[in-house]
Amino acid sequence: MFDDWRKLRRLKKEIREIREHHEQRLRDVETDDELKALMEESGAKISPLECERQTLISDKVRADAAKFGVHVPSSSESPETWKKTGRYTPNTYLTSQSRARLTREISEARFLYWERWARLLVPILSLMVAIVALLKK
Repeated sequence: MFDDWRKLRRLKKEIREIREHHEQRLRDVETDDELKALMEESGAKISPLECERQTLISDKVRADAAKFGVHVPSSSESPETWKKTGRYTPNTYLTSQSRARLTREISEARFLYWERWARLLVPILSLMVAIVALLKK
């Protein structure tokens, strides 16, 4: 779990550094051909990192969904849920809309889990408090 967080932070940092470096080089561009080459280079460097980052996020959402029993449709069941990456990397990951929907469903499932525990424990605890109050008299 912490390794994934470290990976995500490292990937975010690398992407930010590449973008900053390319923004500095972008100021020096004079022709459209140089601009096109710079954008192509930037895409080739950032795309695999961004894909790995999105894949890690998707894996975490899928693990949370499995833990709380939320169904995650596969890419064959629901292709609009998954995004295929560009020409640089052949992976797929959850789109931002489907990730938001799954996160909302996971939150609801988590709430229901704790609500069930509360409904179970509140009567027991109130009975214990009543017994203690009666014993103190």
